[in-house]
Amino acid sequence: MLGQGATPIINIVEYILVYKKNKGNENALNKIQKIIPSNDKMYNQYNLLLETEGNRKLVKTVEHSGSEIKIYRHKDFILKSIPVSERTESNYIKIFSKIVRKDSQQQESSLEQLIMSNIENDDTLYSVERVLKQGKSKGKLKKSLYMNNNVIYYLKKYADVVDNKIFRKVDMNNLWLDYEISSAGIAKEGAVNLKRGKKPEELIKRIIEIGTNNEKDIVLDFHLGSGTTASVAHKLKRQYIGIEQLNYGDNDSTIRLKNVVNGDKSGVSNITDWKGGGSFVYCELAKNNQKAIDKIMSCKSLEELITLFDELYEKYFLNYNVKVREFKEKIVNENEFQNLSFERQKEVFARMLDLNQLYVNVSDMEDSRFKLSDEDIALTKNFYQI
Repeated sequence: MLGQGATPIINIVEYILVYKKNKGNENALNKIQKIIPSNDKMYNQYNLLLETEGNRKLVKTVEHSGSEIKIYRHKDFILKSIPVSERTESNYIKIFSKIVRKDSQQQESSLEQLIMSNIENDDTLYSVERVLKQGKSKGKLKKSLYMNNNVIYYLKKYADVVDNKIFRKVDMNNLWLDYEISSAGIAKEGAVNLKRGKKPEELIKRIIEIGTNNEKDIVLDFHLGSGTTASVAHKLKRQYIGIEQLNYGDNDSTIRLKNVVNGDKSGVSNITDWKGGGSFVYCELAKNNQKAIDKIMSCKSLEELITLFDELYEKYFLNYNVKVREFKEKIVNENEFQNLSFERQKEVFARMLDLNQLYVNVSDMEDSRFKLSDEDIALTKNFYQI
């Protein structure tokens, strides 16, 4: 049995559920990669140094599935084996952009078979270029290297150097481990403090990259909290909408987004090369009954509450079952009510209000009672596209 406390196995797994609107849309979610620390296996695989590709000459043009494939033969290239003693992280960082490995071609690929049948097996470097006809890289030029029935791969395509360490890039799977997304220090990410419930920016970055493709995509967070989602979306140059009911004061999402605009260096700023910039629009819902609650909470005595009561039933929406005269003339004078703490008395007053009317409904925004400015009305219409 899994669980906490005395059970033998502690349950530490959390789940992220991913949905897409259209089941038939295979491109709705993106294939992304994660980075993992390098190891000896990688150094032994990538054991060649291609100091220069030399000069090349077009030797043949062939066709495959309607695509033109150009084959080039290289000369004056320099390819060396890296001695075992030099296969270290510090040395590989110095020569990172020139490290390669050989790998066997895909026997089942008709394209690879065509290419191999048109190049010589003579210790010569060949490069092959073609324009991709499908997929997300459609229209882009792809260049591949070959030698002696092998494909040559650059390490820089499958790894990154981060903080003077080499990390391999591998296709994302459904197991995300602690060392991949550290939670250490996240309480102060974005220069706002939130000790519980705050998500690492690296985690949000992964989620956004799975579901969005470009800067026109919109990221929506219904529970914005300290603003992690909006901050990461901003750094990734995505559009975003954040909604939050609570005010976190000095640790509010608006404070964090101002820090991001000003060049915040925490979270994913390093890996996204974030330098600051951009802007955001901050709006508040037009208050209706929430104004009354604010007035109730600002009262300093029971006398102030009782004086406020007339305004409450004249200007605001009370619950349908509130008996106004009985409450004002009888209940507030009873010992049971008088003996309540002042905070509890304010809560009783607040609960008389209809909580479904805390804010002005869109359909009522042009009602003169709410005194909304023409600018606010125009902004609302533009936001909701009405």
